[in-house]
Amino acid sequence: WCVQIAKGMNYLEERHLVHRDLAARNVLVKTPQHVKIADFGLAKLLNADEKEYHADGGKVPIKWMALESILNRTYTHQSDVWSYGVTVWELMTFGTKPYDGIPASEIAGVLEKGERLPQPPICTIDVYM
Repeated sequence: WCVQIAKGMNYLEERHLVHRDLAARNVLVKTPQHVKIADFGLAKLLNADEKEYHADGGKVPIKWMALESILNRTYTHQSDVWSYGVTVWELMTFGTKPYDGIPASEIAGVLEKGERLPQPPICTIDVYM
């Protein structure tokens, strides 16, 4: 599933689309062998010359967001890659909530200190890194 999600996100990047809300909850299982990325409610289409989108406000999925997105409301294909990492972590932990027990208001500080989600027991070091 991780490879299919990565290919789907690459497809979106090739079409200049920033998803902004990639998470396990937004991946649909069509069959046990086939998943699809869903929920494009926060997605933004960038012009060919644009590299980022600046959001004004609204509710956002803090625990899946890259630090620059949390601090500056800046979204890029690279911030989607961060969300992909959190999504893979969710899959490898069988649906555990990221940063469970940590309030969303503290996530930026946690990331600024260099803390990351722990390596899931079933995840090899090469996948984790």
